[in-house]
Amino acid sequence: MVARKRYSKTLIKVLLRIVPKPTITILLDIDPSIAYCRKGGEKSMSELLVLRSLYRRFIISIDGKIVDASGSKMDVFKEVLDRIREVGLGLESIKAWEW
Repeated sequence: MVARKRYSKTLIKVLLRIVPKPTITILLDIDPSIAYCRKGGEKSMSELLVLRSLYRRFIISIDGKIVDASGSKMDVFKEVLDRIREVGLGLESIKAWEW
């Protein structure tokens, strides 16, 4: 997804038509209060709430997958790997601890 204020709607629509559709799209979702703490107040809490809502609506609209990113890096990685395996991209033999 692209930053709302950086690109025109027309450019985004054109790109969505010509760029190949991904096999899977995954949103790493996190509670805004956790994101706020992790990023040191880089964005306001109200902006984080709005962005989360927009991203979640978008990912649902394209039948994407949502992964809870509030856990450890390894937990999130394992969850992402599970979502990828669900669509059968040939990663069935990869084990998270090998990375």
